[in-house]
Amino acid sequence: MKIRVGILLFLVLVIGFIAYKFSIVTISDASMMPTFDKGKRVIVHKSSLKKLKRNTLIAFHKPSISDKAIKQKPKQISRLIALPGDTLIIKNLL
Repeated sequence: MKIRVGILLFLVLVIGFIAYKFSIVTISDASMMPTFDKGKRVIVHKSSLKKLKRNTLIAFHKPSISDKAIKQKPKQISRLIALPGDTLIIKNLL
């Protein structure tokens, strides 16, 4: 009986840790093709903002503003191209 309780406690702790550190995100648009196809699911590691580097893929809630409130859409995945303090130059904009 003690072994079953120990195994159950272990499983609860492992599942809790996984839920705290990881998230499943569904790709909602085609902006990351061909890296990720629309509708695919990916596992995202929840990390600190201090660890971000250029060219890192990040998942975030893209807010949309409606008449009454700001609503959060599903998470979006994008590539980080600049960090705070960087200057971006856009060339050949059509």
